[in-house]
Amino acid sequence: MRKSPLLISTLIPLALASCATSVRFDVEHPPIVDLRGVHSITVAPFERGSFRAFEYLSGHVTSSLAAGVQNNAWRGNLVFVEPQALAHVPQHDLWRHVDVVITGRIIDVRSGHNTRESTRTIRGEDYRVLTVTLTVIVDIEYSYIRARDGRILGTFRKTQQASETAEHLRRLPRSGGGNRPGGGRHGGSSHHPGHWSHPDWNRPGPWDHPGWFNPDRDRDQGRGRGRRGGRPGGASVQRHTWEESLARVAIARFSRAMDREIAPWTTTEERSLRRRSGNEPELDEARRLVRMGRYDQALRIYREIYEQHGNVFAGFNTAILYAANERFAESLELLEALHRGLMASGQNTPRFIRREIERMAGFVNGFRVLEEFRASDAGDPLNVAVVARNEPANAREARGTVNLGLAKIYALSEAIACSGDASIWPKLVASADADALEGRWFMRIPDSAPSLLWFVVADGRNNLYITQMPLSIFETVVLNTAHMARLD
Repeated sequence: MRKSPLLISTLIPLALASCATSVRFDVEHPPIVDLRGVHSITVAPFERGSFRAFEYLSGHVTSSLAAGVQNNAWRGNLVFVEPQALAHVPQHDLWRHVDVVITGRIIDVRSGHNTRESTRTIRGEDYRVLTVTLTVIVDIEYSYIRARDGRILGTFRKTQQASETAEHLRRLPRSGGGNRPGGGRHGGSSHHPGHWSHPDWNRPGPWDHPGWFNPDRDRDQGRGRGRRGGRPGGASVQRHTWEESLARVAIARFSRAMDREIAPWTTTEERSLRRRSGNEPELDEARRLVRMGRYDQALRIYREIYEQHGNVFAGFNTAILYAANERFAESLELLEALHRGLMASGQNTPRFIRREIERMAGFVNGFRVLEEFRASDAGDPLNVAVVARNEPANAREARGTVNLGLAKIYALSEAIACSGDASIWPKLVASADADALEGRWFMRIPDSAPSLLWFVVADGRNNLYITQMPLSIFETVVLNTAHMARLD
């Protein structure tokens, strides 16, 4: 059977694309926020900057961002200072205790819901079913502030949302007897309020309060309508409502998007090698070597062809293989030489070369910043011990239990006299959160720290307790606040 010219013309580019040879390589980038010289970081309570209507939700944002920093601080060799530990420190003195403060506010919390009405027969009875999908969107803004001079190192405006669907069932009148969801003394009366179908709402809880969500009132408002009251930043989210529970879900998601802000991160780059049409045995051999993963051998072939014949494609491929071998500066230098050569001969530089020059320049600059970022970890002007979690060979684990749930454990090289003792910061070795159920905890101790450490416990009311004597980290550390001294 003859193939049509249209089909053939379609298959040719697909066949050429399938023969493309690509190179993959990893590129490490510095933190998005310039944290060179930074050794400690904290989150200021968002309650201070948000609208009064969002004040109680702001505490959840503070906790979410604090969790995001804690989860990634070790990757950036940063010490995270608990916000409550600085609660009584005047703002002008923060620089004595921490390098960078994250501060911000809730900009807006808005919601909208979609409704869809249908009928359903359950056990021979007809019900009106109202399917409601509620979406809550939370907007926040926060900045990284250098405590010493108030300089803004980076500002981010972010949005997260959460959605959930529930059904409201109401028995239709004159549909016969029998059991039904939400049944009661009203029998088949159409005045019965109906029944919500949701995993939580069938149990006692705040959603049982009258009027917390009224489908008859809200079903016709349609898609995209805002929260009742509708004024951005003005109308509050009522407590113990479906809207509040979804707002908290959305807020918790902010902690997941901070990894690139405070620690190095890696991308996997992929580039297609370029070739001329026609038979080129030497270049074919280089491509074969690339497909086999023998980048070094392919690099030698491409470089020789470029140096002998000035083949632009061979030069471009050489630059890509330089990058695959982490020789980004050489790659950029070669790409810029290609550009200058083409311009000198009166030719336009192909777009793929110009685009690669921009990318490679970014990699080279990022690599320089990354080296400076790592070099800045060598010294610590605040003398705060940095827990080297990314170097487990040079760290030890301390494990133990505490008689409280939701407690914070601090390990100190020396004792402190009171809760406001500013000397705690150079003595701080490590910290950990206790398991809320069993009170278990563990922390990474730098190799340079002593084997006997003092332990401080902070309970949920910010009361501090210190051990009567230093304890060995080579044994399970059992902390009981009844046998510890309270710090006033």
